[in-house]
Amino acid sequence: MVPRRAGAILCTATWCRRCRGNEMDGATLEVEDVAMTAVYLASDEARLVSGHNLVVDGGFTIGKLAGKVAVITGGASGIGKAAAAEFVANGAKVIIADVQDELGHAVAAELGHDVAEYTRCDVADESQVAAAVELALARHGVRVNAVSPHGVATPLAVSGFRGLFPAASEEELRWFIEEGMNELDGEKLEAEDIARAAVYLASDEAKYVTGHNLVVDGGFTVVRRFLNMSSITEGNRINMSRIEVS
Repeated sequence: MVPRRAGAILCTATWCRRCRGNEMDGATLEVEDVAMTAVYLASDEARLVSGHNLVVDGGFTIGKLAGKVAVITGGASGIGKAAAAEFVANGAKVIIADVQDELGHAVAAELGHDVAEYTRCDVADESQVAAAVELALARHGVRVNAVSPHGVATPLAVSGFRGLFPAASEEELRWFIEEGMNELDGEKLEAEDIARAAVYLASDEAKYVTGHNLVVDGGFTVVRRFLNMSSITEGNRINMSRIEVS
């Protein structure tokens, strides 16, 4: 009598042979490849394989940043935290550099200490920044790029605008950041958008991009419209019913 084994799961890439989703040059996933993998899972050769998800995708799910290490400044919260999560999801290991020790250690633990490490770093101190980079790099060539985001309603940004509008409510401050300064109707800039832009710059897709400042602002600096602050403020409050630009 053959003992029953718990089922094993087979996950495959679903690309056709002409798709660009293939990570393996010179190899194409065929239905026979998936069939042979399923036969293996059902055979005695895999008798000790149980409850396993065997992924047949040519390395696609490993991520575009596999083997890379990134230093994420401000990685303990807000945009930096989202960037750290996005980098890890794409296969990178991250050094979370921040001055918020408790939050930084918590984010590293949440992402997993095998892929994330926290180090205290004040970006105003060049020596601390250099130390964080040294922690991540071991004499490798480096591409240096920057991402310049428009307003994202992170707790830090909301707190900053509260200094300009002390009587404004939380809802008014978030509206001002997300909509009052927004050039793209129907779209809202989120921390994940900035994180994905950073992932692109760190990936091999941007292997020849260096010394570049990628502006993620929905066209704000291209249109160069300037807010008429007097039109949307009443004293130290924000009037969400009207906004004028020039």
